[in-house]
Amino acid sequence: MSGDSWQSALRREILPVLCTIARGEGAAPAQRFRGEGFAAAISVLGIAPPAAVAAELCSLYAEVCSDAAVAYAAHEFLAADDAGVERPCLPVRLPRAPVFPGSAA
Repeated sequence: MSGDSWQSALRREILPVLCTIARGEGAAPAQRFRGEGFAAAISVLGIAPPAAVAAELCSLYAEVCSDAAVAYAAHEFLAADDAGVERPCLPVRLPRAPVFPGSAA
């Protein structure tokens, strides 16, 4: 995977998850973990630094989700694992509209 192709491969992997989130639906754990694993592999294999992968994830969020969602998740694109090594993450906890129970008439 060359320097330019990792972005397009990451895009293909992550966009289905982001489109699901943008519709207000929950992302399937398997789909989310696969995307996160793909993003982490790019940095672990030295194809791109973790910060560059996190920046690309943030850019994809900005393209698909609202500005409020990007601002809400901005600090979650890069997280340290148990060993203190930073890894790219895929935040899926986005603000949602309040839900009110229906009222009986």
